[in-house]
Amino acid sequence: MYFDKKLEMVRIQLQSHYTRRKQKNPSYSIRSYARDLSIDASLLSKMLRGTHKVSVPMFDKIVNRLELSPEDLEPEIQRQGGATFHVLEADKFSLISDWYHYGLIELLRTKDFKNDPAWIASRLDISATEVSIALERLERLKLITISPDGVITDNAGNNSTGAPKNSSVAFRKLQRQLLEKAIDHLDRTPVEKRDNSSITVAINTKNFPKLITLINQFRKEFALLAENDPNADEVYNLSVSLSPCSKRS
Repeated sequence: MYFDKKLEMVRIQLQSHYTRRKQKNPSYSIRSYARDLSIDASLLSKMLRGTHKVSVPMFDKIVNRLELSPEDLEPEIQRQGGATFHVLEADKFSLISDWYHYGLIELLRTKDFKNDPAWIASRLDISATEVSIALERLERLKLITISPDGVITDNAGNNSTGAPKNSSVAFRKLQRQLLEKAIDHLDRTPVEKRDNSSITVAINTKNFPKLITLINQFRKEFALLAENDPNADEVYNLSVSLSPCSKRS
């Protein structure tokens, strides 16, 4: 039983390594990953999705290829401040750093949602493997529940991407991804289906906290109007940025 948990930890580590490489290079594919690991691409895809268990010989190969430490394979470890499930710590980091986790939760709330990885992948413009990994991760974090017959239940409630200070790296990655998507939509999304606007003003920096408060109030009012609509049919992201255009020498 204990070794079975280690086999499962290897599979989860495979997922984590793949998503990190995908973050650095969006064109990085399962075939590329399989080539780097010297593993058959079809078999690797099944292991990532959890439809094929990691075998004992494959366990040794993956451990060596990914240079996993004994701690990486421990299902449960002690951390400062008490016991934690260290997989969940990595899951939380990924939740904050990859936009499609929030996108998937919101897609669940649209009226025409289909419980089909290929459909979800198409709607979010990500791979089916990323969908499978995200669903599994969201379930581990108890943000969704997946029944034995595959029915997904949304447990997330209203979400905020506000990140604690120790998640600042992941939070910056998330914001970068969302801004890059907004730039991409400038060229490929009709203007009637998007809105891009900006204002450049001279401010008294002493008023900066008040300006941030106004932005926060607007976001909350926007969310109240947009969320919990039973006729929701699309997922959007609102990114509001207030940043300096000038600097003191």
